[in-house]
Amino acid sequence: LADEDDASADAGLSQAEIASATADDSVEGSSGIFSDRVKLIFAANSIKKAEIRTKIAAKKMNQLKAVAEKNPEKAEEIAKEYEEELDDALEDFNEIAVEGDKEEVIHALKQTVIMKYRLESHQTKVAEVHAGILLRQSERIDQEKLTHLTEIFGNINEKVSSKISKIEELQENLIARLLVVDPELSEEEIRAKLETFENSLDEK
Repeated sequence: LADEDDASADAGLSQAEIASATADDSVEGSSGIFSDRVKLIFAANSIKKAEIRTKIAAKKMNQLKAVAEKNPEKAEEIAKEYEEELDDALEDFNEIAVEGDKEEVIHALKQTVIMKYRLESHQTKVAEVHAGILLRQSERIDQEKLTHLTEIFGNINEKVSSKISKIEELQENLIARLLVVDPELSEEEIRAKLETFENSLDEK
């Protein structure tokens, strides 16, 4: 908490936020989703809800990688749940883009940077996992099943790409909101803040 308090709006991401974005899968497994859902009930505002849902989505992605080879059909089901969690998180952020104050909007911008980073890194890791699975399965299953498996993995990748695009659209809406709630800020200054947040992860 002290670390987050020391991070001003003009600074990059705090160490806690960077840790959240770059969490290793071996550290953050797929456990604890039920307790996260309980926390959702008591979340005080849209920011907290979006953060929790983003965390749940990350855990769903870890589940996805764990079951992809053993049960592709289950992977398809988890991919749908993963997409729903991200949609709910984006909906919470969109509320902030419509009616949030300056502090909420800046915090939301930080969270979208974290979400996008995690999506892009997960997409890369999952693509590698899927490629390995298809290579191994090509010698074990018939062409029809292999084609179906390829379609499942392709759909998962498309879902992730779609969410990355939605996050970029959301960032534009948040920038527009920040221009309204703080007219003293220029668009260039806001985009510089966003770039500072992104650079924090690039440096990490």
